[in-house]
Amino acid sequence: MILFVVFIILVAAIFTVGHVVFDYQGTVVIATESMVYDMKMIVAVTFIVIALIVLFILSWIIVKTLRIIVGSRAWLSTYSTKQKNKAFFLSLNAFFMGDKQYALKHISKTYGGDFRGANYLLAAELCDDEKDKERLFAHALSESDAALAAAVNNADVLIQNKPEQALNLLEELPAKKQKHLSVVKTKLDIFQKQKQWQKVKDLLRRHKKALGNSYMNWAQTSTHGEFAEIVSKNGAIALKEKWQQLPRAERNDVANQVCYAQLLLDQGFSEEVEKLLISFASKKPHPAFWGLFMQLNHAEPTASKKFLERLIKKDPENAKYYSVLAHIGFNSGDMELANKAVSKALEIRSTKEDRLLSAAIFEKQNEFEKANVLYRELMQS
Repeated sequence: MILFVVFIILVAAIFTVGHVVFDYQGTVVIATESMVYDMKMIVAVTFIVIALIVLFILSWIIVKTLRIIVGSRAWLSTYSTKQKNKAFFLSLNAFFMGDKQYALKHISKTYGGDFRGANYLLAAELCDDEKDKERLFAHALSESDAALAAAVNNADVLIQNKPEQALNLLEELPAKKQKHLSVVKTKLDIFQKQKQWQKVKDLLRRHKKALGNSYMNWAQTSTHGEFAEIVSKNGAIALKEKWQQLPRAERNDVANQVCYAQLLLDQGFSEEVEKLLISFASKKPHPAFWGLFMQLNHAEPTASKKFLERLIKKDPENAKYYSVLAHIGFNSGDMELANKAVSKALEIRSTKEDRLLSAAIFEKQNEFEKANVLYRELMQS
């Protein structure tokens, strides 16, 4: 601006000084079809200078006005963003405080905001209508940061009535995200509900390490489902045939062994299960076997007694071994063994399970007063 003003002053000065120094009366003539304008040089220069100044002032005013307009839009945009952020945090706080209606009211104000899909995930969690949930999850799926959570949670909603659609949602995720534990577990749920036991097994085999401690529960559930279906349709004989046809690796899987033994126990094959359990536990001891040993109920479980006694000799301070032996004795009617074993178990480590067994033994031996004392203690603990 300063340079422009200096330029105007210089131009005016040159023409004015030139006119005075050289005493030259120049004229400027502007002719049109209807009129002729005749003016002195100095007047023409003055008009030009004034016109330039006016043009400059007008351009400056226009630029300033545009900047104010653009600036106000930016300010309004900033204000809107702040309002959306405030609504999001109010909704989040209300959600954790259990005020669902208040949370739902404010989360709707965040739509269109830059929350990377988190606002739509929260809104879907808050609403009850299944179609609304699907619509909100669809918005969240378009955001890469929220796509995984949106797919898994949407699949959880669809599993009950639309399992195929739920599975498709998960299958559309990138390969890397399909290895995520939440995706694997949701797929297992879907296959389990569809009773597709082989697909459950295949998925478990591929993700055994990722599933960690939950692998055993999933494996038992799937195997139990498959085996129970065989028993219900074709009986225990068909189950035994199925077991013999399994690959060695599957027969050595603890989850399969536990389910197979449990179903045979449920069918009344206690003596046969005893042999199986001793075979299984001798090769690979696992805590899941002890619960099955404790269910044996045939009259002469001699092999199991000897097996437990051998274990006790190796580890005489293991309370679980005494507890299992006590249950075997109780179920077979050997109250002397049961009482001796449970007393030793309680001496090493007192558990509610063993105290209940001890009370039941006293009842069998007609020592009702001792049994009642134990029951009262258990009720008060």
